[in-house]
Amino acid sequence: MIGYLIFLAFVIMRIAYYIAEPNLTWIDWVILLYVAAMIAEEIYQISNEQTSYFNITNVLDISIILLFSCFFVLRIVGSPAKNLLMMRISEHVFAVAAGISFLRVLHYSQVSRKLGPIQISFIEITTEVVSFVVILGVILVAFALALSGSYTAGVHTADFEKGNISVPHNFNGLWPSLELMYWSLYGYVAQSDLAGEHEVLWLERKMGEIMFALWLLVSAIVLLNMLIALIDAAFDRVKTENGALVWNLAVTNIIRNIKHSPSFPLPVNLVYLIPLFAMGFLASPVHRLKHCWRKVNSIIF
Repeated sequence: MIGYLIFLAFVIMRIAYYIAEPNLTWIDWVILLYVAAMIAEEIYQISNEQTSYFNITNVLDISIILLFSCFFVLRIVGSPAKNLLMMRISEHVFAVAAGISFLRVLHYSQVSRKLGPIQISFIEITTEVVSFVVILGVILVAFALALSGSYTAGVHTADFEKGNISVPHNFNGLWPSLELMYWSLYGYVAQSDLAGEHEVLWLERKMGEIMFALWLLVSAIVLLNMLIALIDAAFDRVKTENGALVWNLAVTNIIRNIKHSPSFPLPVNLVYLIPLFAMGFLASPVHRLKHCWRKVNSIIF
């Protein structure tokens, strides 16, 4: 844990004291060393069959490794050519990776008798919210398609009758429609914003207003109240049914992983793991390769 907190300190330092340098800075090289140590740690866990990769902790670990690896690939590839677009993309990838890395600290709070059950409740609630977002997304796309079709037909018909050239409007396409309808959930859209400054025929205008009112009815009243009920039910389920059991299992898994992991912190574990990997593969390279392939195959499929 101490090694990971030091890694987070370097990540925060890089963001707080950002230097617009096309080449990798010394902090980048230190972070790269930590990422290499995390990759070695994951390979060690896979090869020793100590980890189940179908839990939120290992999903975060793999996401952190992939995002930081993507950042370094983009910076190394884009730096010689001074590709500004690639460097900008790499910085966005680093920002996302930094946020997920900090979320990983919640994993260590599971050992606390106070924070552990709350964190488990947070995971349960997040699972329910993800399911809700899928339903909301389908309904959002459905209403966006309907509104885009109605207002596009009304604006183009009105412009055609007057001999004007049709110009983009607020519902001109799927993406502008999705943006407008999403921000309407927070009260940022008025009725006058639906057609904007365009003249829309009365039939299309009324149809659009009716569909937008139905969208607000379904999303702001039905779906959001359903979300509140789901969150409340998930929290009660963890508190009343199996919260203590789930917390005890989580603490047991943390202790088991600590006992079976190398006792060296990041990135000092490379001193232990690299010779271990070298000796293992040199002793039986074919067997090790087949074993790793079976583990990776079982994780993916």
